[in-house]
Amino acid sequence: MSIDVLKSELSKLNRAELLDVIQYGIEVMKDMEEGEFETPDWLKAEMLKRAGEMKSGKTGTHSWDDVKTYAKASNG
Repeated sequence: MSIDVLKSELSKLNRAELLDVIQYGIEVMKDMEEGEFETPDWLKAEMLKRAGEMKSGKTGTHSWDDVKTYAKASNG
């Protein structure tokens, strides 16, 4: 399956289904050897920006369970 077909199919999922796919992807990436997955520059920049916002108190965090509960409750 090509990445374009996969993206097209993912866009058809509701929030709860997409959340399950995202969680699966995270689990797959956790099992990869170090260096097997290279974090893209745009993601590194976003993570650094968010870390700075958290350190400054501009924003906070939520537990993964809270995020899943919210996403499933606002299923759209």
